[in-house]
Amino acid sequence: MEKKDEKTEFILINEHFESVFNKVLASAVVVQKSHDTNKES
Repeated sequence: MEKKDEKTEFILINEHFESVFNKVLASAVVVQKSHDTNKES
C-alpha cells in the first residue's frame, strides 16, 4: 500500500513536471524565434 502511494505521488509529480517543462520549452522556442526575427531585420 505504501509503495503504491509513493508511485502514485511520483506519477503526479512527473505529469506536473512534464506540463511545466512543455510550457517552458514552448516559451523558449517563441523567445528564440523572436530573437532570430530581430537579427534578420
